[in-house]
Amino acid sequence: MSTAGIWGTVTGVSATIMSGFLIFGSVLYYTGGGEIFVDLAKAIAGRSYGGPAKVSCLSSALFGTISGSAVANVVVDGVFNIPLMKKLGYKPEFAAAVEATASTGGQIMPPVMGAGAFIMAEFLGLPYIKIALAAAIPAVLYYLGVASSVHFEARKSNLKRLPKEEIPSLKQTLPKSACLFVPVTILIYLLIVGHDPTTSVLWATAASVALYFATARNLIILKGRGWNIVLALEAGGKSIVLIASLCACAQIVIGMVNLSGLGIKLTEMILVSVWGSNSWRFSSPWSYA
Repeated sequence: MSTAGIWGTVTGVSATIMSGFLIFGSVLYYTGGGEIFVDLAKAIAGRSYGGPAKVSCLSSALFGTISGSAVANVVVDGVFNIPLMKKLGYKPEFAAAVEATASTGGQIMPPVMGAGAFIMAEFLGLPYIKIALAAAIPAVLYYLGVASSVHFEARKSNLKRLPKEEIPSLKQTLPKSACLFVPVTILIYLLIVGHDPTTSVLWATAASVALYFATARNLIILKGRGWNIVLALEAGGKSIVLIASLCACAQIVIGMVNLSGLGIKLTEMILVSVWGSNSWRFSSPWSYA
């Protein structure tokens, strides 16, 4: 029952910081985030070689900014991207591999990343924004690597591009994406100016809901959007339960390692094995003179 047991740091992070970000991701998704990200990716990358596969990479990267779950990324983007690639003649295993690989990178795509980022910030005692900024470079490099592989495979196998009739206009897509990028921008700004992650994600979620309701044209649409927010909160709650149970199990393992002294013993064994068998590497340089 102490902080070294189930109710430790990892479980605490899932109940405070992570829960807010999970609700934020659910709200953005249920306010049209999934389809808008796919349409935006089609408008940007649809005309290039291997367009559908590159759309999968770009849409997974965009969706990764609001969801740190690789599984959720595959479920949201894969529904659109995998059938599209298969329709244009892509091999099913290639389509699935591209989607799975691209969605996996969403866990390290700022500002909303996987559970490991929040736990890392808590253990290291660093602001979450520093962890997010540090992850930005490897995340971009990861997606550049995936897109490059797709491009070379597309040229090698002569993969088809997206038909013009299936590519949405960028001018029409950008205004629709305002309801998504405005809350994300608010979140990043609040984190940069020094607000804690919980407060930042609270205001970002409030801004997303406010924009969603403000753009409703009549009462019927407003009523439907109110129900979507209810569904978003329900989905966010289910995500919290799943993540909290995983974090509680991880905290049990951490507690056992700490209380039993296994962590210290493992460290001692590693140090003894390294210094014992390779002691010559750490000798004074003057001994070789």
